[in-house]
Amino acid sequence: MSQTIDQQSSRHDPELSEWRSGRRALLGSSLGFGAGAGLFLLTFSLFVKPIKEATGWSTTTILIVPVVQLVWGLAFPVVGRLITRFGARSVATFGVIATAALLILVYLVPFNLAVYYGFAALISIVGSLAWHSPYVTALSTWFHKNSGRALSIALSGGGASMTIIAVPLVSSAIYSYGFKTGYLVLAAFMLLVALPATVFLVRQRPEPDTTVNVNAAGIDVEGPTPPKAVQQVVSPRRTFRFWALAVSIGVASLGAAGFVANLAAIMLEAGLSVKLATGTLSIFFVFTAIGGFVNGLLLDRVRPFLVPAVVLSFSASGAFVIGFANSSFPTAVVVLAAGLIGMCSGTQAELPAFFMLRKYGRTHFRETYNTTMMTVVVFATCSPFIFGLIRDFTGSYFSACMFSGSALLLSVTGMVLFGRDRDHEIAA
Repeated sequence: MSQTIDQQSSRHDPELSEWRSGRRALLGSSLGFGAGAGLFLLTFSLFVKPIKEATGWSTTTILIVPVVQLVWGLAFPVVGRLITRFGARSVATFGVIATAALLILVYLVPFNLAVYYGFAALISIVGSLAWHSPYVTALSTWFHKNSGRALSIALSGGGASMTIIAVPLVSSAIYSYGFKTGYLVLAAFMLLVALPATVFLVRQRPEPDTTVNVNAAGIDVEGPTPPKAVQQVVSPRRTFRFWALAVSIGVASLGAAGFVANLAAIMLEAGLSVKLATGTLSIFFVFTAIGGFVNGLLLDRVRPFLVPAVVLSFSASGAFVIGFANSSFPTAVVVLAAGLIGMCSGTQAELPAFFMLRKYGRTHFRETYNTTMMTVVVFATCSPFIFGLIRDFTGSYFSACMFSGSALLLSVTGMVLFGRDRDHEIAA
């Protein structure tokens, strides 16, 4: 009797129904994304020093991550087309297997520069298949009213939890048995965690015959399919409004990503101690995780564009404070400023998926999301280099911090102007 009542209540409660029906896909996407190809990017810094000591190569020669990340970003639209044709699970499964196979191959063959760059070229191709796109696409078919929280759990929660587990294991393997053994540990994560989760849990829900009605607050409500004259048939990518919004979201990563590679150097140049600079960087990453979770919780509860507007505005203020920081600044102020910037970094994975799903519906989600993520990743990849160029040209990081804060405020302006919709209907 109670089970029947629970089933009836879940059918009448859209939020509860989403969690019940989509929980397997959410678990699979969290584990698949967290232990998938992205783990290679997140643990790469562990390999730099051991490879340098073993080969004598320069740091510049070893740093392949910016190129790999840039190619993965440019590949988003292509991956989206593959998902449309073969399905998210099939694409992610192939990507996980191929990436793991490459890591094992690097362990088995003699290590030289040709092998290393060949590995970089191949992982640039296959790794993109097991990154954000297939898992986010699968989740978008199960979650709508709870999309912010679901995306936060999968991307921030899955990515952070797997990284926390993987980093000490990979580090231990590297310094106990050599850096090539570290690649084997990464391959084990992909084959033992990401692959089973993807194969057995990740599913796409059949497309419902509904439409998404977007009201003035930006919240959509599902309803019956309207007449063809009401449905949106023109691709959003052919409109100025879409590109303005996509670039606005991307500009946020342009303003924040440069701090990931340069924050410690900025702190040291400002006359702060090595201990404080290192501690501030750690706080930055803690706030990155917090930002992802808080962002996901609030997006479903308040006006959608109010969340990034507040978060990015606080992050911009943090960038300005860091620019003026010096040895006389209170430690708490510097740490808080770095944390505020970190919160912005934590929103970069969920925001494109959430807003493209809410604004354009499921019908156009794949094309709008993958194109927006391509913009985000390209901007994020360029940001550290822009910081470096500004530093070399001006002789300090002050102008780079001012550039970052201005970019974040510009992003807020674009999201508010081009993200808010008048009442209209969009095909789901």
